[in-house]
Amino acid sequence: MSQHDNPSDAAKEKEPAGSDQAELMNSLAGILKALNHPIAADHRPSGEAEKLLKKELNKRAVEAKPVTVAFPTCTDVMFSLVRTSSSDEIAGFFHDYFQFCDHQLLADAADLESVLDRGLRTCSGKWFQRITPSNCEGDVVITSRPGTSSSSEGTATTAAMPRATPGADWPPFWCFPPTCVSLRGRRHLYPDPDPAAPAPGKIKRLFAADLLWVFYVERLGIFQILGRILDDYAYIGALPISNGSLRPGAEDDVTAVVLEAMVRATEAGASSKVRDRNSSYQRALGWQSEAGRRLNQAGRSNQELTRYLHQFFGKVLRFYDDKRLAVAIRSTGSPAAQPSTETLTAISVTLVEMKKTFERFHYGRNYTNTLSAIVWAIAGMALIERLKEDLGIPRAYNSPHEFIPAAYNILVLENKDAPLETSRYENHKICAEAGRDILMDIELLDLTDVSIGGELDTWLSVIEGSVEKYRTAYRSLTGVDIGAASPAIEQQA
Repeated sequence: MSQHDNPSDAAKEKEPAGSDQAELMNSLAGILKALNHPIAADHRPSGEAEKLLKKELNKRAVEAKPVTVAFPTCTDVMFSLVRTSSSDEIAGFFHDYFQFCDHQLLADAADLESVLDRGLRTCSGKWFQRITPSNCEGDVVITSRPGTSSSSEGTATTAAMPRATPGADWPPFWCFPPTCVSLRGRRHLYPDPDPAAPAPGKIKRLFAADLLWVFYVERLGIFQILGRILDDYAYIGALPISNGSLRPGAEDDVTAVVLEAMVRATEAGASSKVRDRNSSYQRALGWQSEAGRRLNQAGRSNQELTRYLHQFFGKVLRFYDDKRLAVAIRSTGSPAAQPSTETLTAISVTLVEMKKTFERFHYGRNYTNTLSAIVWAIAGMALIERLKEDLGIPRAYNSPHEFIPAAYNILVLENKDAPLETSRYENHKICAEAGRDILMDIELLDLTDVSIGGELDTWLSVIEGSVEKYRTAYRSLTGVDIGAASPAIEQQA
């Protein structure tokens, strides 16, 4: 009888092979499990590096130079229903972009005297001489006002005034009425973990990223809801919306004034229009809204931006997968691989090319269209909240994720019994905010540092959560996975 004729001996001989297979399967199971979890903290850039980068991005956002832009007509009236002292979500949207104080229309008026005729400035300047602008967080600059000197030539004098500006005497208010709302927001400013740290300041301009925020707010249906309300108030009369005489107290009167301001602006063509917004989506993002697509309007589409953006999502999601794989392999006892500088370089090249396309946001009326849309969207949300009972929305619906979907069902779908899709609101909000935050950072980043632990590598770790949230929310809304090899982007022009 050979040694292999004994069953027990044969089993013993086969044990090592079975043991290796079991160990391999356990290792693979561990790797697969690790791939479904965030990258481990010890495989990320240091916490201190992330903290320093966040501070630097805050600084760059706050110090970004303002852009010359006029606010929409009656902005300060339309925002009358916003309570800035409130902690609710709509007040948060307002604080993301605005502050109640004088807006400086001209971003750079330092050499205005060499551009405008002295006689024109002397004439228009006399209407501004006794106006002291309101204080925006203690800003003090030097202002020059013509016509205040005793000189026969009407030469300018110089004085320090709160929030005064070098171009405060032009353009005249009969052409561009002044507004008590200024671009001074706090959106996407990274919080400092140190509670004693000073506030980073306010962001005084818009970015191409803010147009992406507008796109998802429109896709949610805010402008459709607002349009139905104004149509009913002006022409139809199916809803019991008061003109200010049905309820005691000032709130009803203020609401009526806001409605009247919006109706007048709409009839004058000064509201945020589908054509304006879609033109800017197409020219600056390479996207189109559903309503805008039906217009079939001509215009150059920024296909490059949308192509690079979704190339970036594909590359960065593979980058995260590679990092998770490295973590998983290390957990099995094998050496951990560092992220590839080649991968970082490929991401950098894509982002550098994308960043060049942001310039188109500053062509034509794109910046103005974006500001107008943001004003009308946030003011519209505040109006929907104020009118919710008149619209037939239950009083218990106190949050935008409840009363905005309810208003959409009643006014747009014309089916008040339709299911309340709160997830639809939340997914649009995630896409709007996460997408905006990522694009803002790209515009502010130094994209040439592709070293391990450098600015790009550190930033990719910072935004991992935002990328995954955007991916999940976008897939929930459209059924498209932006991590796929060639995603069919729903909104592409």
